Amino acid sequence: MDTALPAIFGLAGVLVGALLTGLLDLSRQVLVFRAAARVIRYEIEDNAAKCIVAVERRRSHIALLDDAWRMHRLQLAPLIPQEVYRNMALTYTSLFIVGEWLRRLPADFDQASREIKEAVDEMAHHSRFLSRVERRSRAAQFLDALLARPTYPRGVTHTGLKWTPGEWTAAEASAEATDDATEHTSQTPAG
Repeated sequence: MDTALPAIFGLAGVLVGALLTGLLDLSRQVLVFRAAARVIRYEIEDNAAKCIVAVERRRSHIALLDDAWRMHRLQLAPLIPQEVYRNMALTYTSLFIVGEWLRRLPADFDQASREIKEAVDEMAHHSRFLSRVERRSRAAQFLDALLARPTYPRGVTHTGLKWTPGEWTAAEASAEATDDATEHTSQTPAG
């Protein structure tokens, strides 16, 4: 019995250490996920704003980006529902089609602008979803990570957010980006 007690305490210490390490890893995963969601949302908003400006000014030489998506999509995948991730991936995959419609703006403005506006509506949808995800409590996201079961934020269903397509404008995209930048600088510690 004299040798069993230290062994039990040692085993308990190892188990507690493993549990704490696992919880810290999950917590880190949630923080990385939130950062990835923000970076990807900024990229989506930037692409949408570029498309809106291209149509408004009839400019066809606009470069759409997917760098943030390529870099951070794996961090996003575990904590958003599969159908949302798939839809977002399809939107990014189809950026080359949007680019083609941008190139067609001068020759076929009406059709190209309709197609581009549909793509912007889809981008706006993803931006709002990611914004809701970012605002979701860390505890809820931690629970999703712990259970390996991503859930939707409140007010969001598998059919999407409750919003009307076509109402997202360049001014709104700019205002959201400004609000986010202001929120970020106000949260950054001084010094």
